[in-house]
Amino acid sequence: MPDSLFTAFEMERCPDWLCPACLNPSLAIVSGSFYQGDSAWTARYYNEIDPEQHETVFSCMLRCTRPSCGESVAVCGEGEAFQEQDDPENGGGTRYVQVFRAHSFLPALPLFIPPDTCPPAVLDQLREISALLTGHPAAAANAIRSLLEVLLDELGIPREEERPGKAPRSLWLGDRLIVYKEQLGEHHDGLDALKLFGNAGSHGGTPIERKHLDDACFVLEQLIKHLYYRRPDITQQIARLKETFKRNPGSQ
Repeated sequence: MPDSLFTAFEMERCPDWLCPACLNPSLAIVSGSFYQGDSAWTARYYNEIDPEQHETVFSCMLRCTRPSCGESVAVCGEGEAFQEQDDPENGGGTRYVQVFRAHSFLPALPLFIPPDTCPPAVLDQLREISALLTGHPAAAANAIRSLLEVLLDELGIPREEERPGKAPRSLWLGDRLIVYKEQLGEHHDGLDALKLFGNAGSHGGTPIERKHLDDACFVLEQLIKHLYYRRPDITQQIARLKETFKRNPGSQ
């Protein structure tokens, strides 16, 4: 399972993020490409504030290490320092560790490896979610809500309700989930939870945190894999085994 796009990392090591081209966890920070700088406020008060108060930004390039791929990804974000422990090699003084969190990837990184049968419209919306996830949480939640509409379309759930003698009535996302709950079966609860989460992105309310986005992405991954995973056809193997090892009359 790839690392979350929110994973903090040190300058020397890239998290296990998926390459957007070959879908392998094979990205590495390009040597010499990492640049960081302090904000004007940090530079002004550098000697008066603790390292934990420093405001730092960074940019770097990632490259896929697989010779057959070599995809490049541009990254930018923020850095932060935290006190790890007393450093005995520094006379017992305080030791600070600096880590970085990405806010933007170009091209967007895959959230997970989708099934081969995942429809193009679903893949496009997953890329949109990923592009927004680390920098614009509310917009990412709203994009997840939009993906639910696409998933329901792909499942054949109507956007309108026919009414005898009247014009069809448009169905909102919540209506589609209620009216066709039985048809959605075991997938309904996950879709409904993501709808509530997406509503928070559209209408505000409960603040959206990293842990909520990670949970939503995990639920989304499981839903999509359940919906589009292609079960292998084993009918031929079953037939050969039955033909070769036929039951003898009266055998159990």
